[in-house]
Amino acid sequence: MDKHHLVFIPFPFPGHTNPMLQLATSLHSKGFSNITIVHSELNFPDPSNHPHFNFLTISDGMSPDNISLDLGDISRKINNTKFTTQLQDFLSKLINESTELPCIIYDGFMYLAEAVARRLKVPSLVMRTSSVMDFLMYFSLPSLQQEGLIPLPDSKLLDMVPGLEPLRYKELPVKNSPYLDSLLQILATTCNLGSSSALIFNTIDLLENSSITKLQQICKVPVFALGPMHKITPTSSSGSLLKPDVSCIDWLDAQALSSVLYVSIGSGASMNQKEIDRCVKRLMVDKEGHEMRQRAMDLKEKISSCIETGGSSHNSLNELIELVMSL
Repeated sequence: MDKHHLVFIPFPFPGHTNPMLQLATSLHSKGFSNITIVHSELNFPDPSNHPHFNFLTISDGMSPDNISLDLGDISRKINNTKFTTQLQDFLSKLINESTELPCIIYDGFMYLAEAVARRLKVPSLVMRTSSVMDFLMYFSLPSLQQEGLIPLPDSKLLDMVPGLEPLRYKELPVKNSPYLDSLLQILATTCNLGSSSALIFNTIDLLENSSITKLQQICKVPVFALGPMHKITPTSSSGSLLKPDVSCIDWLDAQALSSVLYVSIGSGASMNQKEIDRCVKRLMVDKEGHEMRQRAMDLKEKISSCIETGGSSHNSLNELIELVMSL
């Protein structure tokens, strides 16, 4: 496996960095012994949690103080000349001083990594930490804008988006965004794979088989569904970028088995008390909630089979390794 030195380039936020570190851990367990994590100064992970990896800090001047809620603005600030220069210097040194060929696996929002890889003629792969459907949606936004459907008219919010069923217009990320133009620009940029050889997703074939097939037809590269990333990782990760709140553990330990429902809305989202109460009632009291909980339990069993030997995610990981070794 030492033909390649794997270079991972995460977008510096927990929902992006953690799955990439989990994939790196999985590939390390499969024999890739030389792995470097190239990371912004922003939200830099603790190297002591990942002793098998090398870490390179990109001195890009990013800090929580200059971060806005504008995804496009954040991505453009991180994808700057400091980033490309330091990354190119590092890769050039690897090429000149090592017998191992660098292979870049970069987050889709770190799009300038592809330009550096193409310039140095080293292979690259794109990792998306969202769903395949989410990425497919990016390709539809320009045409929706041309048709006058962005900004979204209220009369269309409950309608399904043609070609993206069962997605409804209200579920597009452009609804009521104060940074609409900036967001559309950056999403269009991330759709350009350039010379990248494949797409990697933190999802499972069971949930998105038809979307995966459609995306392969659009992008003309292999699409690997390797989720859930935290389940395919051979050891539990202690590398969370956020300090965990363990104050609820004593209370949880005192509850009856299977009596607590955990719902995650992500670190970048928020809910008010009224929304939380409505969600709890819908999930735990209403008939619809009972059906949703049953479907969740059924899905849990199916996901477990995906990561077992012969399962779709297990097979996709092996296929990814074969592709990397062939590059």
